[in-house]
Amino acid sequence: MAHDSSGTCIGWMSQRFAKFVPPLIVEAFAAREAISLTLRAGWEKVILEGDCESLFHLLRTNVDDNSASGPVVNEIRFLCSRISCAFSIVKRTGNCVAHILLDSQVCEWKAHLHHRLFL
Repeated sequence: MAHDSSGTCIGWMSQRFAKFVPPLIVEAFAAREAISLTLRAGWEKVILEGDCESLFHLLRTNVDDNSASGPVVNEIRFLCSRISCAFSIVKRTGNCVAHILLDSQVCEWKAHLHHRLFL
C-alpha cells in the first residue's frame, strides 16, 4: 500500500502465490516490487514500512545473505542505492490494512490505483 506524506492512500497492490513460499521471501519480493515501482514512478524518496524485522535487519546491515532470499535482498539493496530509501518496522497490528488485503480473495494479481502504481 502506498500513501503520501499526509497519509492518504494513493494505491495498493497484492499478489497471491500458487504454492507455499517462505514468509521472508514473500516480504522480500514485496519490498523489491515497491522499490521498483518507486523508481518507475520517478519518486526519489521512499520509506518502506513492514513487520518483517529479519528482512529489514538484512537490508540495514548489508550482511551477506546466503539463504534463498539472498538474491532478492541484494537486488533490493541495489535498487535502494539509486534513491533515498529508509526502512521502518511497524507492529503487525499497525500493518492491518496490508494484512486485510493479503487475506482478501485476490486472484493472481490485482492493483487498485488512484494516481500512480505503487505497493
